[in-house]
Amino acid sequence: MSLRKYLLLPVLIMVLGIVYWIVSYEWIGSVLLVVFGVWLGLFPLGGYSSSPPPEGAAYVADVITHAFLPVLTLALAYIGEYVLIMRSSMVEVTHEDYLTTARAKGLTDRDVRRSHAVPNALLPIVTLIFYSFGFVLGGAVVIESIFNWPGLGLLTFQAIDNQDFPVIQGVFLLSSFLVIAFNLAADLSYGYIDPRVHDR
Repeated sequence: MSLRKYLLLPVLIMVLGIVYWIVSYEWIGSVLLVVFGVWLGLFPLGGYSSSPPPEGAAYVADVITHAFLPVLTLALAYIGEYVLIMRSSMVEVTHEDYLTTARAKGLTDRDVRRSHAVPNALLPIVTLIFYSFGFVLGGAVVIESIFNWPGLGLLTFQAIDNQDFPVIQGVFLLSSFLVIAFNLAADLSYGYIDPRVHDR
């Protein structure tokens, strides 16, 4: 029974990762909006805050409530890609010589994974996280359009709809700068994550 559980868990994680990676932003956002916004009424259907906005701490809570579904949509949309890439990276480092040496020294499999395998498998994930930050800050067009969130994505959508070319060019220039800046930050962070990169 325990062997079946350990065999099913990686397969389940991989299947969920593939499903979340394939499913589009529009579908995830629409389902969350219908379930939690329309049916259950737990979260507002869109916008940055209520109108008129509350004051003080109530305003902060109101903004968090409005941001919950868009943030959850982004998280669910990206998590599948992260899971699949991290799994692939872990499979690559599993048979490395330094892991065999660590096991020969008497370390448990859990310590080997935590102290040796995971840090070396993190580099692709770090790249992907920084890359995703650049795109998200540059404007999540689809998600901001679904939730009517006043960000660069919604501004881009409205500018395209109105054929406002200077605004489109400005947003794309800013988005490109953010992607390049976060890619540079990812490259600089490699030396702190993996000493082998720093030594080169």
